[in-house]
Amino acid sequence: MQSLRSCFQELSGGRPTVPITRFREFFGKIMPKVSKESLELFIRPYLVNGDEVDHKQLLESLMCGLDEERDRQLQAAQDEVRSLKGALSRHPLEFTVGQYNILAGYMGNNMEPWFLYGIDMPPEKRKQVFKLHGERKADGKPANPGWPNYVKGILTPEEIQKVEEEHQKNFAWETRKDRLLDVIGEMDADLLSLVECDHYEDHFKPALERLGYGSTWRKRPRPSSADGCCLAWRRQLFDLVAEESVEFVDKMCPKEGKVYKDRIAVIALLRSRISKHRICVASTHLQRNPEDPTQDMLRARQVGQVLRALVEFTSQHGALDVPVVLTGDLNCTSFGRLRGIANTLSLMNREVVLHPFTFDCADVP
Repeated sequence: MQSLRSCFQELSGGRPTVPITRFREFFGKIMPKVSKESLELFIRPYLVNGDEVDHKQLLESLMCGLDEERDRQLQAAQDEVRSLKGALSRHPLEFTVGQYNILAGYMGNNMEPWFLYGIDMPPEKRKQVFKLHGERKADGKPANPGWPNYVKGILTPEEIQKVEEEHQKNFAWETRKDRLLDVIGEMDADLLSLVECDHYEDHFKPALERLGYGSTWRKRPRPSSADGCCLAWRRQLFDLVAEESVEFVDKMCPKEGKVYKDRIAVIALLRSRISKHRICVASTHLQRNPEDPTQDMLRARQVGQVLRALVEFTSQHGALDVPVVLTGDLNCTSFGRLRGIANTLSLMNREVVLHPFTFDCADVP
């Protein structure tokens, strides 16, 4: 609009009117497809003394017409959006969920005995490495502390070098931190769970914001660990209603008065911006070593604490009946097994209220 005013000002040279011949030439340049007859009809109401055009009055009329057209288009767009929202609100809420164990920056070390990528590592060879890695002296200190002491005599110098090269190429944080964002972008999920997530404030939070996500993160309670769980949601689709976290109590020592905590779950109540439906989403990272069934009891105890937290959290926000999505690195082949153990333990206490999710949930392939 300002450029149009500037053009008229330049055309008039500061005079209140403009000669009609000059005005015809001006409009012929900026609107070449307008016929001469249409141009004469357009100019006629603004003629002064037969051969001068009142350009100020004409400009105000143009501006008013443009404002009216803009308002009409805006109203039409708003009406269309309302209609679409109304139609979508009558359909079930659909969304995609992504889960990613990003391997915390401080854990990304290819020289650990459970990694050692870049070389051939048959089971027997890895077993020997683990044996040296876990060997202790009489005072309880490691007998082969630090890399590469626990692989000497098992890996050749060439293999040790290949492991170190693989680390720099794919494991080092500075090497892979932007690759992680590429993967997250390719996942294109509406809801996102990131576990073993560190560098939240300085890397993931600002990156998620650029990708259009809102997010929340909680550090796991173990003092020596810097990672935790992160939940993210597409801001165009969801608003955050409330959030909570639960630190898992793995064991207690009554004599010492100590409580041992390691893992955590993050819970968020979200509302669809379109349908206004609410959903409850939880992200967690259960006890490691899924191949070890003896750890299932601890994992089940952790699941039980998530289920009890769901009851308390959703009850506080009048959302006990909203759908629940539990995602994360569960370190198990069947959540149903862990849920069954957790339910059995919970039902032994008559005062425990179980969340409907405990009966209705199903594993997602």
